[in-house]
Amino acid sequence: MKWVVPLLLAAAVEAKPPNIIFILSDDLGFGDYSISNPVNRTKATIPTPNIQSIADNGMKFTRSYSGPVCAPSRCTLMTGLHMGHCTIRGNDGSYSPLLPTDVTVAKALQGAYTTGLVGKWGLGDFNTTGYPLAQGFDYFIGQDSQVACHDWYPSLIQNNTNDQYQVAGNAAANLGQQCLEKDPKCTWINDLYTEKAVEFIKAHAADTKPFFLYFSSTTPHTGSLTNVANDYPTPFAYYEMFANETYADQLRFFAAAVWAQDKMVGAVLSTLKELGIEEDTVVWFSGDNGPDDHQLDVFDDPGYFRGKKRSLHEGGVRQTIAVQWKGHIQPATESDHILSFWDFMPTAVELAGLAPVKSDGVSIAPLLTGGKQTQTHEYLYWEYCWEQQVDGLLPQQYPVGWAQAVRFDSSPYEWKAIRSNRQEVYLYDLAQDISESSDLAAQHADVVATAKQYMDAAHVESAYWVSTNSSSQQCCAACYSHTGCASPCWHAN
Repeated sequence: MKWVVPLLLAAAVEAKPPNIIFILSDDLGFGDYSISNPVNRTKATIPTPNIQSIADNGMKFTRSYSGPVCAPSRCTLMTGLHMGHCTIRGNDGSYSPLLPTDVTVAKALQGAYTTGLVGKWGLGDFNTTGYPLAQGFDYFIGQDSQVACHDWYPSLIQNNTNDQYQVAGNAAANLGQQCLEKDPKCTWINDLYTEKAVEFIKAHAADTKPFFLYFSSTTPHTGSLTNVANDYPTPFAYYEMFANETYADQLRFFAAAVWAQDKMVGAVLSTLKELGIEEDTVVWFSGDNGPDDHQLDVFDDPGYFRGKKRSLHEGGVRQTIAVQWKGHIQPATESDHILSFWDFMPTAVELAGLAPVKSDGVSIAPLLTGGKQTQTHEYLYWEYCWEQQVDGLLPQQYPVGWAQAVRFDSSPYEWKAIRSNRQEVYLYDLAQDISESSDLAAQHADVVATAKQYMDAAHVESAYWVSTNSSSQQCCAACYSHTGCASPCWHAN
């Protein structure tokens, strides 16, 4: 880890630092929104003009990265720690919530900023040390647990200290197919989240101190609706745009879910414009991991990359992150700087002009303020346990189990190395092989040795998320129980 020291951003951070908004989409594929390339869009496209406008009015990062799955990806985003250091390394914040010692972006900003979270959390349930109010958020309305977020029409969610907040219209008698028809009585939870995000912005736009809003939707992740067999039960207001498309009905509902995400982004952007605070607000947008759970070739969801959600191949972790800060970032700028989720923490802290925070990330504040980016990553690191093959449009190349991956440049090479259970290393040059099709390990023993050194140095053992040394050992993918499960997901306390 390294200490991130804020620079003097005199030109950008004046008397009042900028508001900061991070909009995170759930299971949005690399190819599902218009700003990503390379993507094969010959079969079908989903319009995302509002996400596009963030890139058009700001900067997009063409080599940016999340985690491979929801909870650890969000853990790296919130804590600035990569997956070898962060508390939650499997898809389960109920079993292993954030700890009192964890420092989130909200904790780092709290006091200097009003901090709010709207939507999906997944890093600690109500009455645990990982609950948002225990992790630096002044305000929270949403679903705290990873599993609860699968319910797109919940009757109860969490609202600050109330863990039984009733959602209007979502009593059991109102749920069912009628929720997908015109003028429904029930509430799609992402519509409520959009309303609350806009309310938060309006409530704090004129405050003497800036605000930080983490707006985390539950779309287009698969969702459920009582008595309806539909993996993407998106309301008619969004579905009607795609009702006459010729592709499968499931994909029409999926497209509507992506379109809805774009409309949420639009609601935020139009609110900033209405309030006259576009130049006072930095807006980030990204998906949280690769795509999952539907036919992937129509929208080319993973792009040209191998794998999908839960994979350490590029298809599981590659994003196109866009950042808008009108009046500060040159419009329509593209950057090939390697950007990771764990860079958000040091960047936010630096933009806020606050004290150093321990992090695995690299601040991109210089890039966002027109300066020169001198600090870069030596390498990026991921680890993840999954006991099944994860095939996207291209199949997984490495064995199942506990896997590690590193990404590092050595011009002209852009190296990506993956190994499972501390065994054989698979090595790819992304500069020439973005689909990770040609294993170069045999030709580059020195690079393999470097990759192993990075993997060994980056991993700190976790009692909750045990590593493995052979395929005969079992690792922990998830547990979903506060008290732990059968080994290897035992409770450390």
